[in-house]
Parts: sequence; C-alpha cells; structure tokens
Amino acid sequence: MRFCAHPEAVEEFPELEYIDPTQTLDQISSHRDAQGMVRCVRGNVKFVYDPPTGNFKLSMPRGAQLSGMLQTGKFEPAQFYLRLETDDFVYGFGAANGEAHRNDCKFSLLNLDTLFYSIPETGYTSFPVFMVRRGNRYFGVFLALALPSKVQIQNQEGQDTSPGIYITPMRPIPAAMDFFVFEGS
Repeated sequence: MRFCAHPEAVEEFPELEYIDPTQTLDQISSHRDAQGMVRCVRGNVKFVYDPPTGNFKLSMPRGAQLSGMLQTGKFEPAQFYLRLETDDFVYGFGAANGEAHRNDCKFSLLNLDTLFYSIPETGYTSFPVFMVRRGNRYFGVFLALALPSKVQIQNQEGQDTSPGIYITPMRPIPAAMDFFVFEGS
C-alpha cells in the first residue's frame, strides 16, 4: 500500500472521470468527506487521513491497525509519527545502536555517511525503512523522504511523549512524504 501527502495541492492534476451521482461515498474508493477527511478503501484495506492535523489510521486485513501522524510542513513542522504499543519491537534503519532491535533509541539518518559508522549516532543507511513486530505480525514501512532526519523510537510512555517512532527532517522545509506499508507474519 502506498500513500503520499504533499504540502501544497498538486498542479495539473488530471480531471476525474464522471462519477455517477447515485453512488454513495462508501461506493467511491477515494474521496474527501464532509469534514475534510481523506478516505481511501482498496479491497479490505482502509486509510483515513486528516490533512490539517496530519493524523492517519490504516486498517488492514485480519484486524491489524496502524495509526500516527504525517505532517508535510504545511501546518506544523514536517514529521512522521507512528504509534507503537509497549510490546512492539522495531527493526531496521541500519545498525544505528548495535542492537538487533531499535527500541528506545535516538539517531540520525543522513545521506552522506557512506563510510559505515563514520559519524557518531547515525545508522549506516539513509533510507527510513523499518519493520514493527506486533505479536506474531510484522509491518514493514518505507518512508520516501530525501531529507536528513532525526529518529527517536520510544517504547514506553514518556513525560510528554507517547510510545512511537518519530522521524523529523533536520531542515524545516515543507516536503512531500510518500510512505509504503507491507504486512506479513
């Protein structure tokens, strides 16, 4: 599943084909509802996104759900946040902390560290690709963001933060964000 959020409206977006006025919104696969929420349904996958707040919820087959925030910099600083449950394990991002998992750590994703670990507190990769293990399920996420970013993964409730993966670009500029989600066991 792929989702993309842009900070501005896309120019020269192709006109939609004629939609039969007898169809209800539930019969249209992607639409913006009366509250301004973007709703997409493909098969048994549902995605709901609120552009002003950036909050999203992804409901997948077998009752799995992911939720978080996707901000492009239009209303708030650009950031990607994925809510975690306290028993989740996070893998990926290159070997940023020397552990098999990335739980409870902070590091940077830079596009210039090609000498493996030459910059302290960075992973050897600049690609924000990670997997979340939740029970006996896995979710793979690829965030297509070309900006160097700070990553914080927190599995426990903090004083002013919730368990989650926080990815924040180091430069405060609006940027389009694509993210891809894969599910498996």
